[in-house]
Amino acid sequence: MRTLPKNHGPRPMPALVGALLFFVSLTLSSPAIPDDNDSEKRWASMELALRTLWTGDPAAKREIADEALLEFGPLFGAHPGHDDEAVARILAGLQSLIRTETDDFVSYRLLSALGNFDEDSLTALFLEALKSRSPNLRSCGIDWFAEHTDPEALPELEASWRHEERPWVRSSLMIALVKNGSRNDIDDFLDLA
Repeated sequence: MRTLPKNHGPRPMPALVGALLFFVSLTLSSPAIPDDNDSEKRWASMELALRTLWTGDPAAKREIADEALLEFGPLFGAHPGHDDEAVARILAGLQSLIRTETDDFVSYRLLSALGNFDEDSLTALFLEALKSRSPNLRSCGIDWFAEHTDPEALPELEASWRHEERPWVRSSLMIALVKNGSRNDIDDFLDLA
C-alpha cells in the first residue's frame, strides 16, 4: 500500500499561479510615463531605422519596413528635443526613399504601415507613391487619397483612372477621385454604378 506525502492536498499549478501574480502586478502598478530619456532612445532608434532603409541589406530593409508602425511612431507624438524641422527631415528622407527604393516590397510595406497614422504630414509620401511606376505603390497612394485630399493628387488620380484595371483598386480610385473633386470621369462613374 502506498503512503501519501504529509501535504497531500491539491497542489497549485505553477503556471496558473504565475499568471495570476502577473495580472495582479499589472493592476496594481501605475501606468508608465515615458521620460525624456525614453523619448530620445525612440528618436535615435527611428533615425537608425531610416539609415538602415537607405543603406542596409535587403533583409534588414524589409525588417524595418515591417516594423515601420513602431519605428516611425515618434514622428507623431511628443518628441522633446526635436523640433518640426527635425520631423520634416525624417519625412523628406522617407519621401526620397519611396522615390528611389528599388525593392517594391520595402516601399509597399513601409507605406502600408505608415498609412495607419492618419497624419496630413504623410501626404507628400503618398503623392510620391501615386507618381510611382509601381502598381503596388500607386495603390497605396490611391488608398490614402480615398480618405485625404490634396490638389496635387488629382492629376495623378485622373491619370491612374485611365490605366488602372484591377477592380479592387478601381473602387478605391473612384472614391479618391470624387473626394478630391474630379469632374472629368462622372460618366464612367455612373456607368459603373
